[in-house]
Amino acid sequence: MPHAIEIEIYERYWKFPELAELRFVSPLCCGTPEDALLTTLQWAWKVATPWSLSGPEPEVRHEFEGIASSNVGASFSVAGIEWMEFTITDRQERPSVDRAG
Repeated sequence: MPHAIEIEIYERYWKFPELAELRFVSPLCCGTPEDALLTTLQWAWKVATPWSLSGPEPEVRHEFEGIASSNVGASFSVAGIEWMEFTITDRQERPSVDRAG
C-alpha cells in the first residue's frame, strides 16, 4: 500500500488455530468517503475478487464495508488468505480499515 499502516493485531484465529488474524489501520487522507472507497477497492482488487460491499446506512454517516471470502467464491492472489474485510469510516476513533484471516 502507498499509505503508512499500523498493525493493531496479529494473533492466531481462535476458531481455527491454523489461521491467523491480522488487523491494521491506515489513514487514507482522501477528500471524501467515496474517494476513500475507490482508493481502498483499487488496492483490495489486487488481493482478492470479488468483493461484497455495503455502505452507508442512514443512521451511520459515511461508512463502507467490504468482504471477500473463499467460502463464497472469492479468489485471492496472496497465498494463505481465505477471508478479508475492510471498513472505511469518517469517525474519529480508530476503526479497522483492513483485516485478513
